[in-house]
Amino acid sequence: MRCFSFFRLMVIAAICFACACASPLRNNGPCCTVHIKAIVDPAIASDPAWRTSITGLFEKASTVFQSWAGISFTIDTLYSRDIEQMPSYGQLLMGDCLVSEIAKGPSDIVVYFSPTSNPPAMIAGMTLYELGYAYIQVTTNGAAQGFDRKTYFSLVHWLAHMFGAVHCYFNGRTVTIMNPFIHDGQVLESTEPERPGIHRGNRTIMTSLSERPFREDQWTSALWPPIKQVYDEMRNTYNRWRIVENGEVVGYERDAFHEGNLMLYLSSWASLCGMPSEALLYLDSLDLLVDAIQKTCSGVEDITNTRICTMCAHDTAQVADWFALQKFYLGMRRCMVLLRSRDTGRADSCFNATMSHNFPAQLESVKEKYANGYRLYAGRSGRQE
Repeated sequence: MRCFSFFRLMVIAAICFACACASPLRNNGPCCTVHIKAIVDPAIASDPAWRTSITGLFEKASTVFQSWAGISFTIDTLYSRDIEQMPSYGQLLMGDCLVSEIAKGPSDIVVYFSPTSNPPAMIAGMTLYELGYAYIQVTTNGAAQGFDRKTYFSLVHWLAHMFGAVHCYFNGRTVTIMNPFIHDGQVLESTEPERPGIHRGNRTIMTSLSERPFREDQWTSALWPPIKQVYDEMRNTYNRWRIVENGEVVGYERDAFHEGNLMLYLSSWASLCGMPSEALLYLDSLDLLVDAIQKTCSGVEDITNTRICTMCAHDTAQVADWFALQKFYLGMRRCMVLLRSRDTGRADSCFNATMSHNFPAQLESVKEKYANGYRLYAGRSGRQE
C-alpha cells in the first residue's frame, strides 16, 4: 500500500508487432505496444548521454515485460522540461502537477524522471496508475555511466503497477520486484539486475490487463467482468486471510500479496468501468480490513516478527501514523470515485468530511496541495481527455 506508482525510440520494433490496446483481455497476439511520453529534468538532460541512458532503461524494461505479459514500450516523445518551473508545481503534489501540466497527446503513459539527493533508504517514485502518469527519481548524478539498479527497478515497479500488479510480501527465497520497499538492500542484492523477479500471480494480472485503456472515456462496463474474475482468482489462490469474530485478521501467514492491495485495485478498475457502487463497496471492505489489521497489530511489541504488521512501518512507533494515512487515503479515494461518477454533491461532502476529520497531522505541510488536487480532478470530471 506504500506508494509514493520508459524507454526506447522504436523499442524492439523488429520483434514486436503493434496491436491495438483497447481491451483488458489479450487476444493472444505477440504483444501489446504501449506508447510513452518521456520527460526528464534539465539536470539529467545536461549530460550528453541522457537519451542513450533513458532509452536503455526502457529497452531492458520492454524485454522483461514482454516475457511477463506480452507488453512492449515505445517512446513517442522524449524531451527535457523543468516541471518545478511550471505554474502549478508549488500548488499541487507532483503527480497532480503532471496531470495538470503535461497532456498525453496520442501517448498512453507519461513518465517524468528527476534527480534526487535522497539517501538510498528512501522510496523512489510514484504512479497514478488509473490515469497513466508516473514519476521516477533518478539516484545517480550523471547519465554517462547509465542509471543505477535502483532507478531501473523503480521504473519496472511503477510500470507493473500501471497494469494492475500489487505489492508482494518480501520472501528471501523468491524476491520480487513488487516488494513495496524496493529500496531494500535485500531486494537490490538478491534480484538479477536484467531479470527482476515477478510473482506468478502478478504476471497473470498484468497479462489480463496488458491492453487496458489509458483514457477514462475508453473504459466501459463490459471490461469489468474479466478484470473482477482475474483478481478474484488471485485472492482465492494466494491470499487466505479472514477477519474473525474478535475483529482481528487470521490466516495471513502464507499470503503472497499485502492484504487489501487486491481490493484497492478492484475498486479502481470498478470505478473506471462505470461501477461506482462496486468501487465504494471495495473501499468499505478495505476500511474494515484496515481496522482489523490495526487491532491485530496493536498488541504486538515487535512488529518485525509479525508479517501482517511489517507492511505498516519499520517500527512500532510508526504504526499509528501509517493507519492515519490509510484512513485519509481511503477517504480521498471515495471522493474520486464519486467525482468520476459525476456525483459532485456527495463528492464535495466526502471531501469536506475527509479533510476535517481524517486529515493526518504528518501531512499538514501539504494540506493545501491535497485541496488543490481535489479541485483539479473536480474540474476534470465529466471532461474527456
